[in-house]
Amino acid sequence: MPTSTGSGASARRCRMEDLTAEVQALRAQLLQQTEENSSLQTQLLQLSEENANLRGQLQATPVGAMGLSAPRGKCPVGLPEKFDGTPEMLPSFLAQSRLYMELRPEDFPTEHVRVCFLTSLLKGRAARWATPYLLESSPLLNNYEAFIDEFKQAFEDPQRKEAANRKIRRLRQGLGSVLDYASAFRLCAQDLDWNEPAFIDQFLEGLSDPIQDELARVEVARSLPALINQCLRIEGRLNSRRGASPTGSPRPQSAASPQTESESNQLIARPQLTPEERERRRRLNLCMYCGLAGHYVDNCPSKKPKSSGVGNSLAPL
Repeated sequence: MPTSTGSGASARRCRMEDLTAEVQALRAQLLQQTEENSSLQTQLLQLSEENANLRGQLQATPVGAMGLSAPRGKCPVGLPEKFDGTPEMLPSFLAQSRLYMELRPEDFPTEHVRVCFLTSLLKGRAARWATPYLLESSPLLNNYEAFIDEFKQAFEDPQRKEAANRKIRRLRQGLGSVLDYASAFRLCAQDLDWNEPAFIDQFLEGLSDPIQDELARVEVARSLPALINQCLRIEGRLNSRRGASPTGSPRPQSAASPQTESESNQLIARPQLTPEERERRRRLNLCMYCGLAGHYVDNCPSKKPKSSGVGNSLAPL
């Protein structure tokens, strides 16, 4: 009988110890939560003070001292929509957020403010991802670009860059306009981190043969926007020449230098350049007709003299 009583007391003592341990664990969790809440309140207070100081400085600065002729008007763009972590929406969210901050630079004077503004636009899964950085006062909160890199690694579609890379390498102008080709090219390029020379080479590779032929005769622009404008001008010149050509019967050949049948067959039988050979000649500034250096296709000595009825090639733009 005493043994049974002792066993019951021991069990109750163990149970009390377990309950005490659970209470202590709950107290520790409560203390940790209290500390986290206090940290968040401190950060919020710091941001509020910083915002108040900035507004006070802005109000105290004369308009003339800021180099402005009138008070700042309303921002022409609205707040970006909140981002919930959907990978497909990441590029547009980042672009809209950057645009908003660039149009209101006086409201985002530090990288810390920029990062905090971005985190305020997060919701759902994206907000849960950012919470530990805020609670731990991560150094990334003071480095906007580094924070964006981490953000992209978390929510960027890993296949998006590969898909854009494959698509841009297959992209060709074909029979379409330079404008349509350039629009599709830029759409793919926004998902790639190539340097500008790589974009220029890829853009040149996809251009139609007539545009490439004209570019081989002139100095190619060294930036992608300038190259697109250059191609648009070439296309406009080509189209105007086509529109000005006669639509009736072909112009008669000059009697002084008629084209013989053998010459005609020679021109027709001449093989068309492969894209690789065309690119090689363009890079080395070689003639597109004979492949030699020192001249262009319009004055190639290897070409047979043409009759006066054949139109001249375009002048360099």
